Amino acid sequence: MEEKKVILEIKSSLATPLQSDTIFGHFCWAIKYRFGESVLVDFLDKYKESPPIIFSNGFPADFLPKALLDPISAEEAEEMIKARSGNDENNKIDTRRKIKSLRKESLIPLSVYKDLKEKINDKNLIIALLDDKEIQKPQAIEEEILHNTINRMTNRTGEGEGISLFGVRETFYITETRFVFYIKYDRDFKFNDGTKLDDNLLADIMKNQIFEFGFGKKKTTGKGRFELESLEGSDLPHSEKSNSIMSLSNFVPDKSLPSETNRCFYNLKIKRGAIGGDWANNNNITPFKKPILMMTAGSVFKIDGEINDYYGSLLENVHPQLHSVKQHAYLFPLKLNIM
Repeated sequence: MEEKKVILEIKSSLATPLQSDTIFGHFCWAIKYRFGESVLVDFLDKYKESPPIIFSNGFPADFLPKALLDPISAEEAEEMIKARSGNDENNKIDTRRKIKSLRKESLIPLSVYKDLKEKINDKNLIIALLDDKEIQKPQAIEEEILHNTINRMTNRTGEGEGISLFGVRETFYITETRFVFYIKYDRDFKFNDGTKLDDNLLADIMKNQIFEFGFGKKKTTGKGRFELESLEGSDLPHSEKSNSIMSLSNFVPDKSLPSETNRCFYNLKIKRGAIGGDWANNNNITPFKKPILMMTAGSVFKIDGEINDYYGSLLENVHPQLHSVKQHAYLFPLKLNIM
């Protein structure tokens, strides 16, 4: 599969994170509006054999998720602190504080993976992050914005007890911010109308259908608007001696992934997704999908043998009423060599 990087510049506040399954959903609606429903149905049916395209989550440019690794012991941590700080107690306290803070980070510079891709473990990762002083994460403010419901009979808000306020959490980026996500696609794939899936088509869909008019929740009011900067070759630092993978997407594991506790390290989240497109305006259909337990980006698996292009699947039966709704639950792998 061909691996590419998509670079976006954010132009508005963001009410929905750039997650792989949501990007996939927007992509599917773009196919339906461009080629027709029959083309979309056939496209989704191809996933029963192998996926024509998969997506990673989106991340601030030059950052990737922090790998979940087997943590060093307290004794090893103290030896590392002593080696860095000597006998100065103030320096030791400061180093402990920094390490505790690093434990809470969910994103780290991509450059760290470039340096450590052939020798990554928890100790080396901590040392690299303590030494890294180059890249600053984008500055952002998260706020809950209050809205009021509108009575569609009167076109007015309610009064007195009829007032119904609700909040939407939005992220506002203070500085100019770029986001990146990655795609893998089959260069030989053709839609059933003969159109080939290639860079030009992908760039056009990204630019003119998915991101120009908003992404995710509240996109009709201007939230989640991005400008496509480029679709280019991937810069992911894959290890050439890989024995493990880190997921760059939220996913549901399949049977080919190891389940032994010493070979997998992961976080879980319950995804409460919603349908979009034409279905979003149908009052006879619930907008919410079934809750899905997913592993998050940053999850790590130790792999025996050859590493696949992807793991996971396209989930079915994810909506209580609409059986044609699917959920992207593929693991987008970054190859690592864990020591």
